[in-house]
Amino acid sequence: MNELFRIGFLAITAIDVLDVVLIAVVFYVVYRSLRDTLAIQILMILALVLLLSFVTDAAGMKTVNWVLRRIGDVGLIAFVVLFQPELRRVLLLLTQSRLFRLFVRSRNSEVIDDVMEAVQDLTAKHIGALIVFSRADHISVTVDTGITLNAQLSSELLSSIFNPRSPLHDGAVIVDNQTVVAARCVLPLSSTQRIGTRNLGTRHRAGLGLAEQADVVVVIISEERGSISIAYQGELMLDIEPSELRSLLQVRLTEISAGESSSMNRPPSPLKTATVYERQRLALLDTLRSRGIHDERVLSAMNAIPREHFVPPAMMGRAYEDSALPIDNRQTISQPYTVALMTQELQVKPGMRVLEIGTGSGYQAAVLAQLGAEVISIERHPLLSQKARTLLQSLGYAVNCRIGDGTIGYRDGEPYDGIIVTAGAPDVPEPLARQLAIGGVLVVPVGPRDQQILYRVVRTGPEAWKAEERGPCKFVPLIGRSGWDETVGQ
Repeated sequence: MNELFRIGFLAITAIDVLDVVLIAVVFYVVYRSLRDTLAIQILMILALVLLLSFVTDAAGMKTVNWVLRRIGDVGLIAFVVLFQPELRRVLLLLTQSRLFRLFVRSRNSEVIDDVMEAVQDLTAKHIGALIVFSRADHISVTVDTGITLNAQLSSELLSSIFNPRSPLHDGAVIVDNQTVVAARCVLPLSSTQRIGTRNLGTRHRAGLGLAEQADVVVVIISEERGSISIAYQGELMLDIEPSELRSLLQVRLTEISAGESSSMNRPPSPLKTATVYERQRLALLDTLRSRGIHDERVLSAMNAIPREHFVPPAMMGRAYEDSALPIDNRQTISQPYTVALMTQELQVKPGMRVLEIGTGSGYQAAVLAQLGAEVISIERHPLLSQKARTLLQSLGYAVNCRIGDGTIGYRDGEPYDGIIVTAGAPDVPEPLARQLAIGGVLVVPVGPRDQQILYRVVRTGPEAWKAEERGPCKFVPLIGRSGWDETVGQ
């Protein structure tokens, strides 16, 4: 092999350069996909263990080397098991790359001709349909919910499947290249129920739901209207013309990069170009207003924060539901209504010093910081604190994240203009009440482990506080010296 150059006694060849470049590309793709997750921290630890194993091997430290190799073997298996959603993101990114798609091109023109013929037949007869095109993304979980066909695609087959008298007409058809892989498949429903003034039916929500979670193109035919819609990359385009559908399919099924834009005959409306998360966020704000959240500054702050980044990858489709969702360490990210209510009760103003007890995912801290508060947040779980700190920094929020017992507060930052507690306490923690400035506000859930009352406590003097109830709520227990004993109720 011809050498390119030498570094000391090492001869560098073209194969060596290619070897290093390929490994660098793989590491870059993995890092870019996992950089905002806990998985990257664990991966760095495994890389350090691997490096130490090489060093100890070179140094002849056989016992230490054996231990490190065993840790590396077990750690790698645990990494794959624990971080399946994150690894799936890496694989999805790889399948969307230009290089990968060079090997998965299909004879799309024939497929599109057959689909268009079937679509025209179905729309003319007002027969509802869901046709899913897999774009090199393996959606075996969805396929497994239906009836496996593995049949050659044709317009006649599609029309027959969706015929109301056919036992396969309910659900979706999955198409991969020129093959109808399965029929009667059940798709996940999107939490988006309305776009503008248009309420979405189950068929449209199902098509959008899958497009939010996988690299697919979904053609949706309305039984009621006989109209055509298309879902792609979490976006839903309603009531498009057949000619436009053909153009979109030609672009979407043949484009190399999922990030490339398509040329359209008409300019898309703002509703159609807005991301699904933006639409869900706006719908959530309407819900919060209807439930009595009137502080537009709070609503504006929540509209500016991508809540989908604060939930586990498997929960991203539910990020804007008005409900609490599970996160790591058996904790939860609070219900959006609860976040809005507690923030509204705190009456945050720019420059206020606010102490948050229970960092959790970091979402509540982000809302406070977005409102201009100087935020100190305490979390007793080190991994949660580190993950929240990394995420908040990546989003540009300067939150001082601390690890410790939040029930005793944080003396170095007192007095506080506001303190917000995101876990249920058996009583108002005295250390927190005493760290309030005169006129400061403490918002805290108080009561039994399974149900609490939200209190707004105002410090009116050196030894005087006024407490007011704000309604029932439910939080995870506040563990610590001035909270619940961790061993009680387990």
